[in-house]
Amino acid sequence: MNGIVGFTNLLKKSGLNGTQKEFVDIIKSSCDHLLGLIDDLLDFSNIEAGKIKLDMVIFNIRCAIADSISFVSEHR
Repeated sequence: MNGIVGFTNLLKKSGLNGTQKEFVDIIKSSCDHLLGLIDDLLDFSNIEAGKIKLDMVIFNIRCAIADSISFVSEHR
């Protein structure tokens, strides 16, 4: 994945037309999402294995929901 992200960044800096730049942006965004999913799966696996201790914290649920909605709407 790191190789794909790296070459995508190099490709983006080359002389691409507008459509090609959009395609590269889609590739980069997809890689970022996939890396996030992989990280989440690894975290979940470590939690199940008891390798990570979870702490209870107070947070603002409205802000968390607003952030989630914003994230999803940006990546449609």
